[in-house]
Amino acid sequence: MYLEYFGLSEKPFQITPDPRFLYMSRRHRDGFAHLLYGADEAGGFVLLTGEVGTGKTTLCRSALASITENVRVALILNPKQSAIELVASICDELQINYPKNVRSLKALIDRLNLYLLKAYGQGQRIVVVIDEAQNLTFEVLEQIRLLTNLEVSTQKLLQIILIGQPELQTMLSRPELRQLAQRITARFHLTPLTREETGEYIVHRLKVAGVTREIFTKPAVREIYRLSSGIPRLINTLSERALIGAYGANLPLIKKDIVSNAAEEVLGKSARRGLEFNWLGASAVTAAVLILAIGLWGILLSKNDQSNSTVANAANGEVPLQTGKIDKSKANVATAQGTATIPPAAQQTTQSEFSLAVNNSAGVANTTSAFSSLFTLWSRDYTAYSGNTACTRANNAGMRCIFGQGELELLTLYNRPAVIEIRSANETLVYAVLNEINGDRAKLTINTTEVTAPVDELKQAWTGNYVIFWKPPFPNNESLAKGFIGPDVLWLRHQLDQIEGKKKAEYSAANLQFDDQLVERVTAFQQRHGLEADGIVGRETFIALANVDNRNSAPKLIQTTKG
Repeated sequence: MYLEYFGLSEKPFQITPDPRFLYMSRRHRDGFAHLLYGADEAGGFVLLTGEVGTGKTTLCRSALASITENVRVALILNPKQSAIELVASICDELQINYPKNVRSLKALIDRLNLYLLKAYGQGQRIVVVIDEAQNLTFEVLEQIRLLTNLEVSTQKLLQIILIGQPELQTMLSRPELRQLAQRITARFHLTPLTREETGEYIVHRLKVAGVTREIFTKPAVREIYRLSSGIPRLINTLSERALIGAYGANLPLIKKDIVSNAAEEVLGKSARRGLEFNWLGASAVTAAVLILAIGLWGILLSKNDQSNSTVANAANGEVPLQTGKIDKSKANVATAQGTATIPPAAQQTTQSEFSLAVNNSAGVANTTSAFSSLFTLWSRDYTAYSGNTACTRANNAGMRCIFGQGELELLTLYNRPAVIEIRSANETLVYAVLNEINGDRAKLTINTTEVTAPVDELKQAWTGNYVIFWKPPFPNNESLAKGFIGPDVLWLRHQLDQIEGKKKAEYSAANLQFDDQLVERVTAFQQRHGLEADGIVGRETFIALANVDNRNSAPKLIQTTKG
């Protein structure tokens, strides 16, 4: 209908999971990498979650299309089955012969086991992908766990990828499923697109459909983002209807008013109001409860920063994947910068310089002044970057935010200055920058005033909430894992070569590949620095690499001369 009018070769905004139309946002690239990593590993589970319409199935199918020939995949699209039906479906997908009237689960598993052993002997890897896994029952999930017990002496024979909505994470946190949860080797949560990514997403899909000129004006794209909250499926629905509306009105460009009319036609006024009400997340009520309970970052969060916030992630049901995440049990590990001494807390009997500064700044030291000071530590001018929130400004300045809650030892492992939340004597929240820790003393900036505090006193006043900045070495890639190919991998080799005192790797096809040997080197580095040793280079591992690089100019929380 409108294809010829706009010069399109096919419909650009269909909601079917066509890998050709997959737009690889930063989060989609990370998710894609972890799916490939999971498909190439032996044994265990990989978990991919995301809200309805964020592109989980499309991402999965694109990853499956990229899998090498030595991997065979069983794709289960209907998880609402009994245990015996699910195992039979796996056998059907793998074309394993079995009597069609079989009633024995053991008989099916025996056939599956023989198939896996034969595939192992041929150098093949078997991957089972279960979509909409939040619909699995506890009984079936337990049976799936037992399937990963099929093994030879050296490795597991079956890799399982679970894809589902956020409630799947809640299910897996149940005590009765703790054995399955312990076998999850990688977790990833797919978040909605940012406003900038929404525009790129629309342009990408139009380009795949044969059009490179502008069809959607910038105000129209902003309206689509506002109404969809960056959820690809809703973007598709609104964009499709807007194309039809523009065609009917004989208009060459889609403007904001056309998108608004499309939203009322497709979503209805009540649904549209509901989307606008849920601006900060998938569940505004849940988000409000969590933000009130934790008491932080309410004024920091907007749709642009939602994907970066621990609080917002929790509101969306997300337990975010921490590639290379810090092992809190090793929080006393000496970093390459030296060990921070964190003495036990002690009761304060008199008001110190620190407590006076906190109490005098109650109601004055806000997040704007704190983030402005943190920007200064990164040699950046807070006012020079646009954005509704500090984290949007940080993104525009080439940095990223990490929101979190934890002990002071965790910040010493990150070894980055942080905006922290402090509770004053009258229970008012004060926002300060933790600039430096030196032994049992900490230096802070509170409302542009620098103060020194005993670490034990700081620990008493600190709520545990923090925000730090970090700068990824590659603007469009914030994780590296086995299977990656490119100059980013060579950079990683050079970093490890320098740390290990080896000769710098040459530019070659082999050194551009993230292979098993590089996984071992990354794992060893992570173990030495108190990180989860998973062989994946995520933000924590990137930060640790920067911490041991004397050439890196990132500000440090612990100042030493050691490299």
